[in-house]
Amino acid sequence: MKGMGKINQNQHAYIIEGEVESSILALKHILEEEWGIIIKSNPDIREEHFETFTILDARKLKEAAISKPIGAAGKNIFIIATSFIGLEAQNALLKLLEEPIANTHFFIFVLNANSLLSTVRSRTVTVSLGGANKESQVDTNKFLKSTGSERLKILSTFLSHESETKKSDLIGFLNQLERELSKMKRTAEISKALSEIIYFKKYLFDRSPSVKMISEYLALIIPKAGNGAN
Repeated sequence: MKGMGKINQNQHAYIIEGEVESSILALKHILEEEWGIIIKSNPDIREEHFETFTILDARKLKEAAISKPIGAAGKNIFIIATSFIGLEAQNALLKLLEEPIANTHFFIFVLNANSLLSTVRSRTVTVSLGGANKESQVDTNKFLKSTGSERLKILSTFLSHESETKKSDLIGFLNQLERELSKMKRTAEISKALSEIIYFKKYLFDRSPSVKMISEYLALIIPKAGNGAN
């Protein structure tokens, strides 16, 4: 699978964004064919799927990671697939990623790597598979040039329900929007908009934020492109 060529034994942690099932199958093929690791009935390979990966899950992962591998390959492999990772859980993961454990590798599958903290991404290798990047879901430039009511229609994908996947999508979009606004001439309006985006990204990592409320508010307060923002 295109993109999987980045995976090698020199790196201890990967963020992989893409369709989960096919991506995991591709990873297992690499582990068997290139790393020489037997997948079936291997106690050193742990695969878990979560809707939301919590701080408790991160703590359990840390406990498991310090155990010594018992298989012939001598490696612990952790495959984690999740729709959303909260702020507390990411900070707990960060501590684990900052101090690599010998012969231990983490593969974290998410829909959108940009929904993760930059500090987490900086300590991993991101593998983006075809069609996985959610940034293309919403056209940022079109959003910035639109009116408030038009923006709400554009953001309707985030308003349909409150699932963790939708939160992940919205965080990825806000990251993209933040980058675009940062390129513009810094006015009071732009500075305020950037501050609001940063605040709401943190708020989205809470346990039960209102995606609808955040989307509607930002649609109204983000300055329209062309209003002295070039």
